[in-house]
Amino acid sequence: TISGNYGHGGGGIWNQSVVSIINSTISDNGANSLGGGLVNAGDADACVKTATVINSTIYGNNASFVGGIYNDDQRTLTIVNSIVAGNTNSSPSGGPDCYGPLISGDYNLIQNTNGCTLTGTTTHSIIGANPNLGPLRANGGPTFTRALLPASPAINAGNDLSAPTTDQRG
Repeated sequence: TISGNYGHGGGGIWNQSVVSIINSTISDNGANSLGGGLVNAGDADACVKTATVINSTIYGNNASFVGGIYNDDQRTLTIVNSIVAGNTNSSPSGGPDCYGPLISGDYNLIQNTNGCTLTGTTTHSIIGANPNLGPLRANGGPTFTRALLPASPAINAGNDLSAPTTDQRG
């Protein structure tokens, strides 16, 4: 769990290389510029900058421009079996949950796609729905998570084949 952090950009994670985020919760982080939860960007050089988000939740982050995920147009970000929702921003030009190109590996729940371009497979993804998550707290396991509440559209909406054998709670 990455929570309670604040920075100029990428309050939770600022990636300038290669990162895989698996079975993770990125929640309640902030930034005074872009990407409260995750930024995939950096200087324009030959270095590959890719991010992969699998079986993770990016929720409740805030920034002035894009609360959840900011992906630079020249970078690659793939999201699979994950929830991106409930993020906020204060700029009318940036999306609250995501900005930039995102490649979907399917089975995602993205609440608000304003600001991002979703490509790839979205056949089983849920777009525009509130995930109905509980507060960040101990829900079993070694780290805090946000549990799916009984009315969550994400219940049984993931794909076991694209998920690791255990979740964040072990």
